[in-house]
Amino acid sequence: MLTGKYWITAHGVVDVTTSEHAIYARNCMLKLTDDSLQPQSKMFASLSPSEIAIHRKRGIPSDVLAFLSHPEHDPRCFAIKHYKWIRVRPHAFYLWKWDNFSLGLIRDAISFWTAQRDVLPHDAVDFLELSTWTEFALTVGQLRTNRSTAATLKRASIHLNGRFTD
Repeated sequence: MLTGKYWITAHGVVDVTTSEHAIYARNCMLKLTDDSLQPQSKMFASLSPSEIAIHRKRGIPSDVLAFLSHPEHDPRCFAIKHYKWIRVRPHAFYLWKWDNFSLGLIRDAISFWTAQRDVLPHDAVDFLELSTWTEFALTVGQLRTNRSTAATLKRASIHLNGRFTD
């Protein structure tokens, strides 16, 4: 089992163990600075028309504003799909598409792997590919070796059924 909660992005690894994935994603989507960060109570709140106007003037893209104007839209999903971020929870990696880009992000996430002190090469790690709702598992050894492609690993994976709860 993995430890902590993280975002793995093309720009690096973000430890959100003491926070929430949704808060970090929403604040990044709105390009908020440390002094204007939104609190946990707003992580799933839809933007009001006045908030949309304020953020539009700040240059926030219209697709972000449209997405955040709906109460049922989850900022984590937007970050995973549009920014190609990988959400890591103790039981799984959540990503939009399992491909060599995603595999490379995971393999190159040095600070993430350094924090995984108790994870052994034979330990299984679960994945949920959101674009296809495919669930599979790989061992840490399979995942961390640089010899296999994403497609090869997925073919060799252990397919799961209904094991994800969060």
